[in-house]
Amino acid sequence: MTSICGKQVLRERNVPRQPVSDLSPQLALIRGRFLDRLAQRCIEIETLVQQIETDGVQVDLVQEIAGRAHKIAGVAPTLGFARLGSLSVDIEARLSKLLSQSAWPDARERIEAYLTEIEAVLETYDPI
Repeated sequence: MTSICGKQVLRERNVPRQPVSDLSPQLALIRGRFLDRLAQRCIEIETLVQQIETDGVQVDLVQEIAGRAHKIAGVAPTLGFARLGSLSVDIEARLSKLLSQSAWPDARERIEAYLTEIEAVLETYDPI
């Protein structure tokens, strides 16, 4: 898997960004912190996926991904990221049912789409 969440990748793209500073100062601060954490969670999810690819499906690794999706699902819609919130809920629910190696390819495909959505959010909203 190629990293899609690293800041280097984000800065190389020419995507219009909505500065967080266009929001109220309090909301801008909260959203900025969320985006910082989102970038970190994206990298963590990528790392966990790589570990599953290397070591096989392990319940603790799958639960770690689901836990990160859960944290994103709880905050994203409140800050205006409804699609990201919905995808987070979907990932969390699907991973809670993942019990076998044979179910991993479908889950991985959905996680890839999820990471792509996270990247889109990070590209569109500049936390600075």
